[in-house]
Amino acid sequence: MKPHHRRLWLAFAFVAFVGVSPLRAQYAPAPDAYTLTETSAMAGPGETMKVYRDGQKAAIDITPAAGAAAGAIPVRSVYDLQAHTNVSWDPTATAPTCGSGTFSGDWGDPFAGTADTAGQLAQQGAKKVGAEPMDGFATDVYEFVEPTTHQTYRVWVDTKYGLTVKLQSGNQIFQEITQLSLGAPPAALFVLPASCSNLPPILSDSQKIAADTGGNGDDYVYAHLAPTQESTTSCTVVFRAVQAGTMKPIQINYAVGLDLDQNSNGGYNVDVGLAGTAKFSGGALKDVSAQKRNGVLRIPNVPKHFYMDVEFGDAGSASALLYRQCFGPETTLFLVVKNPDKFSDGADWLWSKTGK
Repeated sequence: MKPHHRRLWLAFAFVAFVGVSPLRAQYAPAPDAYTLTETSAMAGPGETMKVYRDGQKAAIDITPAAGAAAGAIPVRSVYDLQAHTNVSWDPTATAPTCGSGTFSGDWGDPFAGTADTAGQLAQQGAKKVGAEPMDGFATDVYEFVEPTTHQTYRVWVDTKYGLTVKLQSGNQIFQEITQLSLGAPPAALFVLPASCSNLPPILSDSQKIAADTGGNGDDYVYAHLAPTQESTTSCTVVFRAVQAGTMKPIQINYAVGLDLDQNSNGGYNVDVGLAGTAKFSGGALKDVSAQKRNGVLRIPNVPKHFYMDVEFGDAGSASALLYRQCFGPETTLFLVVKNPDKFSDGADWLWSKTGK
């Protein structure tokens, strides 16, 4: 079972927020012991999320709405915030099958980013239109127009912590926090089922990368994960497709599609040809295969995030939204393929910290 968690905090409307607001001190520090209930229409109509935290322990319960699609099951995920590990299972099962993993950055904390809420609203051009109680919270009410869709949104913001209590456009409610209780939740919520006791050891990101590269895992970082602190300057990306373990170039011709447009909405289409050729279309996806030299593609002045699609013909393909991390004027981006003869075994996108 894959870990099931997410942070819904205004992700739908505020995707372009950057920077730190001078109004940061407006809100109180987030609590580290609480129980919070939230409903969301973004993940699924009527789905409920309960978040529990007690210091370095956290848990998230996801409950599908009544009448949800077949296959939708409740999921509980327990997080060790210090070790950055998590375990997930179906809490309604008698002897559940457990899945485990690691995480970096935000684990689904509803308070993440609340200190900057005022500044983010200001950047969006939101106007305060009133103040009213909402689900037991004292809130300030803001309105703004999303520039791409031109939809008008109304946001209820808790005056104490900066929590987005409710997000609505017209008659559609995207998310709503219905309850917050401060204090430590029951300790039993963080106890794993007996059937989870024989889980294999959870490898850290560094250990996983070391296994993939055959080198020091600390010399690399995943490129598909947004960094905690983004690079403030651009760099030239040197892209290579290599085989796991040896890090030797893959001896299969491949085509590369690249989208550098920060406002792109995707909608890509790829027609795969023979010998690693492809036709890329949709969105701002461009074929840059002809720019490769000896298996190396140089991408100057990469933006904060960009999309790559690498096509190896019948052998397989890999694609991802990648987040810029510059470790020098030139930074190497590796696509590390576990098995070039069987792409279904997976591949990882890695930035090299050392320039090699």
